Amino acid sequence: MTAPSGRRRRIRPLVWMLVALAAAAVLSAPLVSGGICVDSEDPEKSYCADFHTSLIGLPTSIVAWVILSIVLAAAAWLISSYPLRRR
Repeated sequence: MTAPSGRRRRIRPLVWMLVALAAAAVLSAPLVSGGICVDSEDPEKSYCADFHTSLIGLPTSIVAWVILSIVLAAAAWLISSYPLRRR
Protein backbone atom coordinates (compact mmCIF):
# COMPACT_ATOMS: atom_id res chain seq x y z
CA MET A 1 0.00 0.00 0.00
CA THR A 2 1.12 3.52 -0.58
CA ALA A 3 1.58 6.09 2.14
CA PRO A 4 -1.05 8.82 2.50
CA SER A 5 -0.38 11.90 0.40
CA GLY A 6 0.94 15.07 2.03
CA ARG A 7 -2.43 16.79 1.73
CA ARG A 8 -4.21 13.89 3.39
CA ARG A 9 -1.70 13.90 6.24
CA ARG A 10 -2.45 17.58 6.89
CA ILE A 11 -6.23 17.26 6.66
CA ARG A 12 -6.63 14.18 8.88
CA PRO A 13 -5.67 15.96 12.16
CA LEU A 14 -8.04 18.82 11.32
CA VAL A 15 -10.94 16.45 10.77
CA TRP A 16 -10.28 14.71 14.07
CA MET A 17 -10.03 18.08 15.82
CA LEU A 18 -13.48 18.99 14.49
CA VAL A 19 -14.85 15.67 15.74
CA ALA A 20 -13.28 16.32 19.17
CA LEU A 21 -14.74 19.84 19.31
CA ALA A 22 -18.19 18.49 18.42
CA ALA A 23 -17.86 15.94 21.23
CA ALA A 24 -16.82 18.68 23.65
CA ALA A 25 -19.84 20.75 22.60
CA VAL A 26 -22.24 17.89 23.27
CA LEU A 27 -20.60 16.97 26.58
CA SER A 28 -19.92 20.35 28.13
CA ALA A 29 -21.18 23.36 26.17
CA PRO A 30 -23.61 25.24 28.43
CA LEU A 31 -26.59 25.14 26.07
CA VAL A 32 -29.45 25.04 28.57
CA SER A 33 -29.69 27.67 31.29
CA GLY A 34 -32.20 28.23 34.04
CA GLY A 35 -32.65 29.84 37.36
CA ILE A 36 -34.86 30.23 40.36
CA CYS A 37 -35.47 33.01 42.85
CA VAL A 38 -37.10 32.35 46.21
CA ASP A 39 -38.56 35.29 48.11
CA SER A 40 -39.23 35.30 51.80
CA GLU A 41 -40.69 37.75 54.24
CA ASP A 42 -37.34 37.54 56.00
CA PRO A 43 -34.82 39.11 53.57
CA GLU A 44 -32.02 36.89 54.84
CA LYS A 45 -33.88 33.80 53.64
CA SER A 46 -34.41 35.08 50.08
CA TYR A 47 -32.02 33.77 47.43
CA CYS A 48 -31.53 33.22 43.72
CA ALA A 49 -29.70 30.40 41.97
CA ASP A 50 -28.91 29.63 38.36
CA PHE A 51 -27.71 26.56 36.52
CA HIS A 52 -26.24 25.62 33.16
CA THR A 53 -26.36 22.17 31.62
CA SER A 54 -25.00 20.58 28.47
CA LEU A 55 -27.06 19.11 25.67
CA ILE A 56 -27.09 15.74 27.45
CA GLY A 57 -27.94 17.21 30.86
CA LEU A 58 -24.55 17.40 32.56
CA PRO A 59 -24.00 20.42 34.83
CA THR A 60 -21.34 22.61 33.23
CA SER A 61 -19.86 26.07 32.78
CA ILE A 62 -18.09 28.09 30.10
CA VAL A 63 -14.73 27.36 31.76
CA ALA A 64 -15.34 23.59 31.71
CA TRP A 65 -16.33 23.76 28.05
CA VAL A 66 -13.24 25.74 27.03
CA ILE A 67 -10.86 23.48 28.97
CA LEU A 68 -12.44 20.28 27.63
CA SER A 69 -12.38 21.67 24.08
CA ILE A 70 -8.68 22.50 24.31
CA VAL A 71 -7.77 19.13 25.84
CA LEU A 72 -9.79 17.07 23.36
CA ALA A 73 -8.60 19.08 20.34
CA ALA A 74 -4.96 18.76 21.42
CA ALA A 75 -5.34 15.03 22.05
CA ALA A 76 -7.03 14.52 18.68
CA TRP A 77 -4.27 16.48 16.95
CA LEU A 78 -1.48 14.53 18.64
CA ILE A 79 -3.04 11.11 18.14
CA SER A 80 -3.99 11.69 14.51
CA SER A 81 -0.62 13.25 13.66
CA TYR A 82 1.29 10.05 14.38
CA PRO A 83 2.03 8.16 11.20
CA LEU A 84 -0.07 5.08 10.56
CA ARG A 85 1.80 1.90 11.34
CA ARG A 86 1.26 -0.85 8.84
CA ARG A 87 2.37 -4.42 9.35
